[in-house]
Amino acid sequence: MRVRLIDIAKKANVSVATVSMALNKDNPKVSKDKIAEIKKIAKEMNYIPNSLARGLVTQSTKTVGLIIPDIENAFFSSLVKRIEDLLRKEGYMTLITNSDEKFKNDIELIDLVAGRGIDGLMIAMSDESYIRVEEIMEKIKSINTPYLLFDRSYEKDHHAVLFDSHEGGYLATQHLIDLGHTRIGCITGAQQARYGYIRFSGYKDCLKDNNIAFDEKIVKEGDFKFHTGYNLTDSLLEEGISALFVANDMMAYGVLKRLREKNIRIPEDFSIVGYDNLSLSSLLDIPLTSVAQDVDVLASAAVENMLNLIQGNVMEKRIILKPKLKILNSTQKFK
Repeated sequence: MRVRLIDIAKKANVSVATVSMALNKDNPKVSKDKIAEIKKIAKEMNYIPNSLARGLVTQSTKTVGLIIPDIENAFFSSLVKRIEDLLRKEGYMTLITNSDEKFKNDIELIDLVAGRGIDGLMIAMSDESYIRVEEIMEKIKSINTPYLLFDRSYEKDHHAVLFDSHEGGYLATQHLIDLGHTRIGCITGAQQARYGYIRFSGYKDCLKDNNIAFDEKIVKEGDFKFHTGYNLTDSLLEEGISALFVANDMMAYGVLKRLREKNIRIPEDFSIVGYDNLSLSSLLDIPLTSVAQDVDVLASAAVENMLNLIQGNVMEKRIILKPKLKILNSTQKFK
């Protein structure tokens, strides 16, 4: 049975109000000896504070709702861990939910976390939500809670923290061109996803700036899954590509597996650049060069801005972070 304040008050022979003051903060109206006694009794009785009840008084539950699109994606797993660590250090609990890249789930989860009395909402929206932007934003605004879009955002006037995906796609493609490649394929993310399209646009703009003709035959749409990269590799090789920009590392790992099965050597025969710079990339027998979205930087910026919004501080609407190319394999020139 849960221990209540009244149970502690009876044992300490004081009022419930006195117990509340003693457990929440030192109060000059309560002697130091009595405070120590009350805290000792609470500990002996295994008292656990009721944050929901406290929230009714303080109008704050010290809880942030966090909605992510795919917990199995290693990038989001790492990012969520860092966000949760940072929020916990600030005294906040994180309510983490997963949408499985579904618009319907985003809608349901927003109501679910709002119903838990959250102080703020952080959301990286699903791919499906990108094609129903008006509906999803109407739902977010309806809960009347400070919110922050992170990693994924729309080109609209909302508080958001994210990396520059266009620059990331450009960096990856330029690296392959600098290695001497002109027949550079691309496996994109889902094109309904805005961030996936923006990475692809960086690839196209880089080709244009280097006077390399765009060829739609060497572009394949992916879904950020390992098996997709694996399954698309053969058809791209048949088009005569010598290099490949892949819109995330998980798909790139699939490509690497298929290249190995076909005895295609990297970097001697082929060059590849992924996206996200997952920790696994440095552990492969052929380390994967990748566009780095530093999860520590993103998590820190997202949490800082979320807490400022909760506290009512005026914040810059969009925080755009700069990705970097992490070169892990040889920079040998292609011949």
